[in-house]
Amino acid sequence: MADEYMLVKAGDADAMTALEEDFMLMPIGSAQDIKEAISRLFPGIRWEAAASFNEMRETVTSWSTAEGAPEFHMIEEADGNVTKILIVVDERGEAEHIAKALNLVLVDEQTF
Repeated sequence: MADEYMLVKAGDADAMTALEEDFMLMPIGSAQDIKEAISRLFPGIRWEAAASFNEMRETVTSWSTAEGAPEFHMIEEADGNVTKILIVVDERGEAEHIAKALNLVLVDEQTF
């Protein structure tokens, strides 16, 4: 059974509070840099883009991976940055490995 986890910037002092208020999250980096970093970890991964709107009605791009595990989902805000990444994996250990490789904090969405 797959579980969802969230990755946020390691410098966020209180990731749980920041997640409750999306605007408080620090940018992880540009969508392009993040896609490249994840693609280095999983060379066969393919990215798909879809346009959507954020809470302020700005056009943003939603990025997700096509087919295969693990799944990655992220929103590229109007400024080009990403503040959180959603991952879907079969085992927590895999999520922990990905978080460490990307120097991010793993948040278990099942806990809140």
